[in-house]
Amino acid sequence: MVLDSSYGDHENSESSHPFCYARVLGIYHVNVVYIGPGMRDYEPIRMEFIWVRWYHRVEAEAGWGAYRLDKIQFTPMAEEEAFGFVDPLDVM
Repeated sequence: MVLDSSYGDHENSESSHPFCYARVLGIYHVNVVYIGPGMRDYEPIRMEFIWVRWYHRVEAEAGWGAYRLDKIQFTPMAEEEAFGFVDPLDVM
């Protein structure tokens, strides 16, 4: 479960929801050596990330007011946003 960063932008919209749901497929780290503009040295930097498969909400009427939990299902694999990466600091 991750907070949706765009939730405050359209809070009065019916489709707005404060959370995004995902299933964790893997937790990884890599040692990255940046060689672009502004490079200081060839010292590797550790970068951690989580690989996820996203869910999307099926039913809009859920939450405290409707007395029911969110109904979710996997986003179809053919869609570009079905998989993604999340910063571990953003996970609740």
